[in-house]
Amino acid sequence: MRIRMLFALGMVLALAVTAQAQRIPKIDPGKLPRIDLDGTISGVRPGAILVTTATNETWGVKLTPRTKIKVTGNAGLDVLRRGVFVRFTATVDKRRSRIADKVGKLTVFTPSQDQEYMPGVFYPGGAGADDEMQPFGAPPFGAQPPRAKRHAAAANKETFDIRARVVGSRKGKLNLYVPNQFFKPSLSIRLADDVVIDVDSADYSIAKSGDKLQARGEQFARTAIEASKVTIELAKPLDAARKKTPKKAISKRPSRRTAKDKQDSFEVVDEIAREKDQAEADNNEPPAQHQELPGDRPAP
Repeated sequence: MRIRMLFALGMVLALAVTAQAQRIPKIDPGKLPRIDLDGTISGVRPGAILVTTATNETWGVKLTPRTKIKVTGNAGLDVLRRGVFVRFTATVDKRRSRIADKVGKLTVFTPSQDQEYMPGVFYPGGAGADDEMQPFGAPPFGAQPPRAKRHAAAANKETFDIRARVVGSRKGKLNLYVPNQFFKPSLSIRLADDVVIDVDSADYSIAKSGDKLQARGEQFARTAIEASKVTIELAKPLDAARKKTPKKAISKRPSRRTAKDKQDSFEVVDEIAREKDQAEADNNEPPAQHQELPGDRPAP
C-alpha cells in the first residue's frame, strides 16, 4: 500500500513539472528578450511583485539582489515601523536630548554611502565633502556652521539635519536611535497631525495594490521577467485617509419637532398607533355611574 502511495505521489510531481515546463518557453539563455513593463501593482510578496498591465494581463516581476529599486511618493503613518530610517530637520535641546516642536515633514529613506542618505546628525546644508566617507553619526567633514553660529554652538539648542532609525512608535510619537556627538542617541519626536511623509527608498515592501510600477528586465517565462530595474510610484497617499473625521456634536436636550413631516418615519407610525389605541380605549370605556345626591331625591 505504501509503495502505491509513493508511486502515485511521484506521478503527480512528474505531471506538475511537465506542466510547468510547458508553460515556460524554451529560450536560449544568451538570447533572453528584454521587456519594458508598465502597469499597476496587484500584489507584493518577498522577492516578487505582481503587475496588471493596461491590457489586463498579469505579469510576475522577479526581484534579485542585483535589482535596482526606487520607491517614491507620499505615504501614511503605517510606513513608520520599527527599523525604518527617517530624515528631518529639527531644533534639539542638546542638554536634554529633546525636541520641543512637532515635526511636520520627514522622509523615509534607505541608508547608503550616498552623502544625502548617510545616517547620522549633521548641520543643515552639509552632509560631508565630496568623495569622503563618514561613519554612522560622525560630524560632516568640512561642513562647519557659519562663524556667527560657532559662538552659539555652546548653547543648548541647535538645528540639525537628523537621519535616524525608528525603534518604536505610538500615538503620533516616534522613538529614534541615532548615535552622534551632539546629544544622546535616544531621541523622541512628536508628529504633527498633518505630517507629510515623503518616500525615497529601495524598500519595495512599502508598495501596495494600486501603486504604479515600471520595470525593465529579461523575460524568462511567458508572463514573467527578472527585473534589473524597478521604479514604483505610490499612487495612494494615505494622508487624507488618516485625518480624523470630526464627530458630530450631540445635544443633550432633545430637539423640538413642530411637524410630523420632520419626524422619522418610524416615529410617525408609532405616534399614530398610540393615538389610535387611545381613541379605541376611550370609546370602549363604560359610562360612569350617576351617584344620587341628597338633593336629587324626590320629596315623599
